[in-house]
Amino acid sequence: MALELSKNKTVNVLVFSSIFGVILMVSTLWYSTDKKSRINGASLMAASEKFGVVFSMDQSFYHTDADARVLDITTYQALGLKKPLADIAFGQDGLYVVEAREHIVKKCTIPFGTCETVGYIPGATTAIAMDITVTPDNKHFYVSNSSLHRVDKFDIDGTYLYRVKTGERFNYPNDILAIDDKTIVVADSVNHRVVAINDEGRNKSKIVWQLNVKDVMSPLGLDWPSSIHFSSNGRLWVNNQNYYFNIGELAVYDAVNFSFLDYQNYAVDEKVIVDYTREIVSLNNGAEPRNFAALGHKMLIGNFSPIELLQIDEQSLDTRSFVDGSLQNEFTALSDNRQLWMDIERISKIGIGIFVVLLLYAAFLEMKEVKKRTEEEEPRRERTREQNIKLDRYLIEPDENGIVWLEMKGKAIKNIKYSMWALAVLFPLLLGLMIYSGQEKIELSWIWGGMLGVTAVIGYFLMAIQKNVRLGRDEEHIYLSNLFGKKAIAKFDEAYFTGTRIIIEDVAVMVIDGKGNEFYDKREFKTYIEPLVALMQKRGEMEFFVDNLKKGNVKTWLGVVLMIAMIFLFVKTQM
Repeated sequence: MALELSKNKTVNVLVFSSIFGVILMVSTLWYSTDKKSRINGASLMAASEKFGVVFSMDQSFYHTDADARVLDITTYQALGLKKPLADIAFGQDGLYVVEAREHIVKKCTIPFGTCETVGYIPGATTAIAMDITVTPDNKHFYVSNSSLHRVDKFDIDGTYLYRVKTGERFNYPNDILAIDDKTIVVADSVNHRVVAINDEGRNKSKIVWQLNVKDVMSPLGLDWPSSIHFSSNGRLWVNNQNYYFNIGELAVYDAVNFSFLDYQNYAVDEKVIVDYTREIVSLNNGAEPRNFAALGHKMLIGNFSPIELLQIDEQSLDTRSFVDGSLQNEFTALSDNRQLWMDIERISKIGIGIFVVLLLYAAFLEMKEVKKRTEEEEPRRERTREQNIKLDRYLIEPDENGIVWLEMKGKAIKNIKYSMWALAVLFPLLLGLMIYSGQEKIELSWIWGGMLGVTAVIGYFLMAIQKNVRLGRDEEHIYLSNLFGKKAIAKFDEAYFTGTRIIIEDVAVMVIDGKGNEFYDKREFKTYIEPLVALMQKRGEMEFFVDNLKKGNVKTWLGVVLMIAMIFLFVKTQM
């Protein structure tokens, strides 16, 4: 199908440059976002006096001692772990790891050696946002499942026990901590709270205290506590992942006349709403702090932007880097690389906005051009409506209804046949080359099978053209039937001519291809159809295209989506 350009050159330049620009920017945005997401900072972290510190970065586990000296670096693959990993936590005899998509809990030896499966997490495998904590007595572990709004309890050997129920529904519970053998604390994100739960057994769990953070943490009211930890002096550290879990802030809470860790002075049937004071930990602009790990009198924080591992004094809140010199260069390189892709991502978004505005401006200019031409053509239409184009019968005999039908037999249809039969020969050869890439001989079965299939499709398509596509006229009307057999009828001055197609409503028939070749016999077309062209309304292909977009025409929008998808896939395969 040929596409006629607008008569306004400015519109053509704006449309084609905008479409190309949007496709380029969308491809760049997708690529940069994907590259950025693959550069991970210390997203998973656990610390203990016995084992030291383990954090994940770039699909590897880094093991250091309490003074940040690197003891070991081991890849997920070497440990037999399947990414993505949801969370890690120390028990008394090793590191517990959650494989998110597999819904499996594994225990890894420290120093790193082997990892073995100890438990299976119930629920749909599409839910991959989970956190794990091990009780201090090393007899149980809990898993919070954010997507399924639940917390599950297991024996330390992985035996599933039950779902923790408090009578109040969790709403995207994220981080979870065991502060003693029977008490867990949960960051109940979308309920905007942190809750402590006394778990005495199946259906015997109760909320014993609750810290509400709504409209306190963020000035915009986007208060979604996502990560929590306690320092040794009983302060509660909360990470608020606001702005759709992108930009975060750290808040440190002190309880007033109440200890976050000591709830025993209150009756178990009484839920305490905690009175507190709060301090904000100042990090760099645009910081993305993720996880906490307490080690002695300092809190470790994994920051994503820039990529760094920080240690903060639990009392003074002074901040400095935790990693030693041997890792600092690696952190810096990863951070610089991630920042580069973030900048490209930001530029791509701006570029998409600019090109969309230019495309809208082109549509505005085209509508003005259409209105101008319509006003100029209206007087001519009024004159031609009074004319009567007589039907010359000397070439084609009309049917019983007095309609003269033209058959497709021009140069353009011949060119289509030749091209498609050539494709029937070339397609299996190309198919064989793609499959075997020159490494093996192409089997004849592929050639003949491909040729047979393509020939059948081409034959069917050509038969459909010959059978369905029709162009006719009588004394007052013009008749169309498209490739799908859909028919339309209109008076001569109610039809549209674009220079290549005749269009009635949403039915169109090609009469001239993009190179000026006719689809019909030249003499028959000149005798029966060409005199009518002067009476038809003139509209460009771009005008129809813009109108169909504005009307929400499904076929037009589907064509645009398919075109963008094809270009996107082509660009992706070239990267």
